[in-house]
Amino acid sequence: MKPHAIIMHPAPVNRGCEISGHLVEAPSSRIFEQMGNGVMVRMAILEQVLHGRETK
Repeated sequence: MKPHAIIMHPAPVNRGCEISGHLVEAPSSRIFEQMGNGVMVRMAILEQVLHGRETK
């Protein structure tokens, strides 16, 4: 792996199956940030689907 490579995965991670466990905790891993952002995106999509956008 190149030194400047960023490790991404949408989670949940099957450590040792999909990705090596040490890569999940690596300094270049963005898995936890990506997971948190994904939760917020899914919440926003559900809000729009269930309640729609209010018009003014």
